[in-house]
Amino acid sequence: MMLRTLYIKNFALINNIELNFREGFNVITGETGAGKSIILGALTLLSGKRAEAKGILNNKKAVIEAHFHLSTELSAVVKPIMEQHDLDYSDTIILRREITPEGKSRAFINDTPVVLPVMKEISSYLFDIHAQHNTLALFDKKMQLNLLDALADNKKEREKYKKAYEQYQQTVHSIKKLKSQVENQVDIDYLKFQLEEFEQIRPQENEKEELEKELKLLENSEAYIEELNSLIQHFDEDESGISRRLAEANRMACKLSSQNTRLENLAERINQLQIEAEDISFELNKLLSDFEYAPGKLQEIQDRLDDLYKLFFKHKVNSTESLIDKWKSIEKQLNDVENFEEELALLEKQLQERKTILSGAAERLTLSRRKVIPGLEKFMEEELKKLGIQTPKFEVEIMPLETYTELGNDYPVFKFSANKGFEPLPLEKVASGGELSRIMLVIKYLVMQKYNLPTIIFDEIDTGVSGAVAEQMGKMMKQMSKNNMMIAITHLPQVAAQGDVHFKVEKQGGEKQTYTTVKKLSKEERITELAGMLSGKKVTNSALAHAQDLLKSVGDDV
Repeated sequence: MMLRTLYIKNFALINNIELNFREGFNVITGETGAGKSIILGALTLLSGKRAEAKGILNNKKAVIEAHFHLSTELSAVVKPIMEQHDLDYSDTIILRREITPEGKSRAFINDTPVVLPVMKEISSYLFDIHAQHNTLALFDKKMQLNLLDALADNKKEREKYKKAYEQYQQTVHSIKKLKSQVENQVDIDYLKFQLEEFEQIRPQENEKEELEKELKLLENSEAYIEELNSLIQHFDEDESGISRRLAEANRMACKLSSQNTRLENLAERINQLQIEAEDISFELNKLLSDFEYAPGKLQEIQDRLDDLYKLFFKHKVNSTESLIDKWKSIEKQLNDVENFEEELALLEKQLQERKTILSGAAERLTLSRRKVIPGLEKFMEEELKKLGIQTPKFEVEIMPLETYTELGNDYPVFKFSANKGFEPLPLEKVASGGELSRIMLVIKYLVMQKYNLPTIIFDEIDTGVSGAVAEQMGKMMKQMSKNNMMIAITHLPQVAAQGDVHFKVEKQGGEKQTYTTVKKLSKEERITELAGMLSGKKVTNSALAHAQDLLKSVGDDV
């Protein structure tokens, strides 16, 4: 996997540059303040960092774009992640950031807009920036465990442990949830009291609504009976009632139809009207006879509604359906509480079973980690000696944890001593900045011999060293770049000479503004640049000769 092209436009002091990297070891040099950190800052934005408007040049939109070519191995990892985020995939992945003068920023992957967390996730598989302050990562226990597991080939063991840990945590969560539910339940006696109220009253579906209609009818019973009687009289009055008049009309129509056949149809219709009127009269009289005005009935309905209204108010509902749902809910709560002990016992039994499986998986992880420690300690001490620490002592101690974490139930303590006769102490207590940089370099050197990592970008990791140590550090980076592309920003000629490609960052003054430019050096230009790094601004003949010797020593034909 490699970073092929980096394009930067209108960013900080850079007007427009395009860097075309190649496989192997790419070095970037330049005087302090020339703008090397701008290139690093641009790459940092592609890793998902938030942008600021102050980085804009000429009040124009800034664009930073990088093209990465993925190996087959890395493609298998990155492709599913991109598909998960609905991103088009190809063996070449293009990351781009655009920043407006107002400070608004947009991120793209393969020309598709993405949010910064997605860019951060994808970019983590493409490149790894190691700046001077990144040595703090050495103190991170997760990083230390990941190193031990990488050396121990613990991928399968980690997966088994992860599965056991997730199952164990699920049961722990279920127990907590169950206990919380019970603790948050209303007092069991109060639940029983509420249930008894419901069972005494036993509200029925749509009962309140039907009772309210009946109550309204009873409350208006006198007027109702009077109006119903009046309506009946319209039909049944002796001489002028509808029924009597229709009977007389029917008799007359029958008589006339015998004299004129054209009246037969009309006579039949009048007959039907008489039958219908008699039927209506019958129904009305039945309604009147069925209706019973009983003060006791009225009171009974009022009492029943009072009971229902109390339940409505108490449980803050406004329909019978909701009230019945509340009744069922209280029944379920009470049932759940009463079944709590049985359910808890089952979960606690499951927890012990899963803890046994988890403990076994954790023990296997710890054992495999312990096995690689002697080899790691020996390798670190041998390589640190090559980097100028004459009597290094590097130790790793595995300490137990009382609880289980997502990475096991142990944690490592990396210990170090640079001086003979002094016991190693935890890294964060004894190692200087220069020592930490060298320890980090050796760790990356070790891991890169075993695994294909993303493009590694070192920002002056060689600060504080010189001479033979610098030369050895350069050789180590050169060796690392055989399996993984590497970019190093450096002030050391011994490191720069190891590069397969050499870029120089310069600051140039225009008519109105100073710009940062980047140039890929030819062999002759490399000699001059290395000589300048050796002797300062004034390039001497001896510095030129020394620069040639440096390049010859690494096999570069000059």
